[in-house]
Amino acid sequence: MSTSISDIVFVSVGLVGFSGVVICLGVYFYYAYFRIDELLGYLKNCPAVLIKKVFMDSGPMGRLFVLGGVINVLRRPEIFYKDGGADPSDLEAFPEGIKKKLLLLERFAWFFFLMLMGLFMSLELGFF
Repeated sequence: MSTSISDIVFVSVGLVGFSGVVICLGVYFYYAYFRIDELLGYLKNCPAVLIKKVFMDSGPMGRLFVLGGVINVLRRPEIFYKDGGADPSDLEAFPEGIKKKLLLLERFAWFFFLMLMGLFMSLELGFF
């Protein structure tokens, strides 16, 4: 049995997408388990994040939920300023390096996820 170029492309894109999602998920778990206390310390006056802190003891998904709340406040602070969910002084004091890493990680995770969804759609539409 011979493999065609389209099979090689399909498997390559699938492996890159899947491994990218797994790596991003691993980094998310690293932040959720080992750095979340530091991140919550920087946002100690943000009600939008602190209200989610009760989910910290509910397992891995709870920790990822809290991390997602932190990333949401960092990504769109103007939404949280309007309703009082974020404190401007906390966000100004948040380290720029960690903020950039978290936002870049989110972009990579979305990129790899959309890559896999595009691969799945192309498979369902009969391109492969």
